[in-house]
Amino acid sequence: MRLDGELWEQLPRIAEPIRTPQPAIPPREDTPPPAEPKQLVEKLLREGKYQEALLPLRSVVNAEPDNPDLRMQLIRLYRRISLPLQAQQELERAVMLNPRDERFALEWAQLLRESGNPAAAIARLQEALKAQPESVALRLTLFDLILESGDPSAAARTLQPVEALGGVDIGYRRYLLQGAKRELESLPTESFPLMEERAALWLQIASGLLADLASELLDLRRLATNPSPNWSELRPRSERAVITALSIGRWLELVQPNDATRVLVVHTRFASQMLTQSAQHMARFVLLREVEEEERSSLLRIEAMRELESAKNALPKRQP
Repeated sequence: MRLDGELWEQLPRIAEPIRTPQPAIPPREDTPPPAEPKQLVEKLLREGKYQEALLPLRSVVNAEPDNPDLRMQLIRLYRRISLPLQAQQELERAVMLNPRDERFALEWAQLLRESGNPAAAIARLQEALKAQPESVALRLTLFDLILESGDPSAAARTLQPVEALGGVDIGYRRYLLQGAKRELESLPTESFPLMEERAALWLQIASGLLADLASELLDLRRLATNPSPNWSELRPRSERAVITALSIGRWLELVQPNDATRVLVVHTRFASQMLTQSAQHMARFVLLREVEEEERSSLLRIEAMRELESAKNALPKRQP
C-alpha cells in the first residue's frame, strides 16, 4: 500500500483546463465626423454623382437662401440632370430674391432656348434689359438670340447702343453680323476665339453663306446647260460667284478654334475651299464651254455639301 501510494504520487498530475485568454478589445476609434454639407456637395459633383448631390445641395440652399452662387449651382444641377421644370421654378425664386443679378436672366433665357422656345427667351431678355439697360452681357446675349432667329436687322439695332464701347466681344458680334447680312467686302483685320458656346451661331451663319453659294452655283449650272444659254449674262454672274466664294473663305479664316471646335472649323473651311474650286470651274465652263469643267464644278459642289454636313455633326454638345 505504501509502494502504491508512492507510485501514485510520482505519476504526473492532470493539468487543469487551460483557459484561452480573451483577446483584449482594442479601444474603439472615434467615428469621423460627417462631412460639412458644402464639402460633401463639392465632392459628389467632382465625382459626377449628380443625383446624389441634389438633396445635400438643396439643403445647403435652404440654409442660405440669400446666397445667389449656391442657388445658381442648384439651377444648373437641375438642368444637368434634365429637370427643366424644377430649374425654372428655382429661377423664378432667384429672380425674386436677386432682381439685379443678370446671371439669372441669362440662365433663364438659355433654359428657354434649349427647351425649344427662343421667342420666350428673347422676351425674357428684353424684359430684363428694360430693368438693366446698362447691362452689356444681357444686350449681347439678346443680340445672339435675335441673330439666331434670322433677323439681322433687329440684331443690328440691338447691338447699336454698345458698339462704340469696342472690345473683342462687340467686335465678334459685328463680324457675325457681316456674315449674316452677306456684307463681306470690308472684313475686320483681327481674329476672334471660337469657344464652345459660340460654335452653334457661327456655324449657322457659315452654313447659310455656303448654302447660298451652292444654290447660286446650281442655278448657274441650270442656266448654262439650257438649250440657249445667255452667255453674256452668265459670265459676270459666274465671276461674282468666284469673288463671293473667296470672300466667304476669308470670313471663315477670322476665327481661332479651340480643342472643342477645331474639327467643326476644319470641316467648314474644307467645304468652303471645295465650293471656291467649284465656282472657279463653273466660271471656266461659262468662259470655255468645256463639259469637263461643268462636271468638276458639280462634283465639288456636292462634296462640299457633304463636308458641311460633317461640320454640323461635329458641333460640340454643351453641358449646363
